[in-house]
Amino acid sequence: MRVIEREEVARRLSYDICIPIVRQAMIAFSKGATRQHLRSIIPLARGHLFGIMPGAMSDSAVFGAKLISIFPENFAKGRQSHQGVVVLFDPESGAPVCVVHAGEITAIRTAAASAVATDALARANASRLAILGYGEQAATHARALLKVRKIEAVKVWGRAPERRERGGGRGQRCRHHLHRYRRTGTGAERRLGASWHTRQCGRFKHGRSGRGGQ
Repeated sequence: MRVIEREEVARRLSYDICIPIVRQAMIAFSKGATRQHLRSIIPLARGHLFGIMPGAMSDSAVFGAKLISIFPENFAKGRQSHQGVVVLFDPESGAPVCVVHAGEITAIRTAAASAVATDALARANASRLAILGYGEQAATHARALLKVRKIEAVKVWGRAPERRERGGGRGQRCRHHLHRYRRTGTGAERRLGASWHTRQCGRFKHGRSGRGGQ
């Protein structure tokens, strides 16, 4: 059985690869070709969650499930808030054939899904982006959306300035990408919620254009 760790996922699953795959998966789901249940979430102590997400590409294609825990305080400790595995099964024998690091897949796939939606729904000339929240998904979403639109200006919103500072190091990669584009305007043509936790919503506090953070 193949085991794919986080580093290999990050190295191989680029946005150029993932965005078209997610687009194809969404089309297949809309056509009723895939088989999947709504995700099942089990509440745990102290606001923690455990999620189970099964699915199959078709009646006779590969199938599997994502098993994932959600510990929101991990972000402050420098760890992923979403941790777990994706298990894939052989449709011929029913045997498990692959276990993949789910945290990295979640980060990349979620941003890729937003990029697919943005490509379908946003104006073709949209160039300003606002990201609501600077959690783990902020930088990944900014990088993914650069693949489908020529972003010239980015604003990041969040409640707690210290969280922006904690995420600043990992957000550097995002800022380097954004510096290639001219920063203009203050409005946002595509607003994006990049934080899963509703308690981060509060009084608006804007970062300067181009300050992508995590």
